[in-house]
Amino acid sequence: MLIVEVRVLGVPIPQGSMRSPAAGVVLHASGKVKPWREAMGWALRAAMTTQPVQGPVSVSLQFALPLSKRPRVFADRAPDLDKLTRAVLDALTGVVIVDDGQVVEVYAHKHYADETGVRIMVKYAGPELA
Repeated sequence: MLIVEVRVLGVPIPQGSMRSPAAGVVLHASGKVKPWREAMGWALRAAMTTQPVQGPVSVSLQFALPLSKRPRVFADRAPDLDKLTRAVLDALTGVVIVDDGQVVEVYAHKHYADETGVRIMVKYAGPELA
C-alpha cells in the first residue's frame, strides 16, 4: 500500500561525512545538505495526509543528476548513491515514518537528466495495516 509519492526538483545533495570542530559540536561536511533535506521535507509534508507511520516500509528513490560534461550512459561518478539515499532517509524521518530503522527495503537509482531532482516513493512493506 502506497504511503506517499513525491518528486522534488533541485540538484540532489549527498549527506556526507560529519566533522566535529569542537567538543559537543557536530557538523555536516557540506552546508548544502540541510537546505536539500528541508526542500524534501516540505514536499513530503505537503503530500502526507496522516501522521508519520509506524511499521516496516519500502523506499524507492530515483535520482536525476545534472548532465555530465562528457556524455555517459551510466551515472557512475560522484555523488555516491548511498550518501544521496541517507539524505532522503533523514528527510523522511519524523514526516513520513517515525524512524529510519523502519526501512526494510531500499531501491535507489541515479541517472543523468535535463531536469534534476529525486522521485521518492514509500510503501508499507508488510501486511497492510488496519
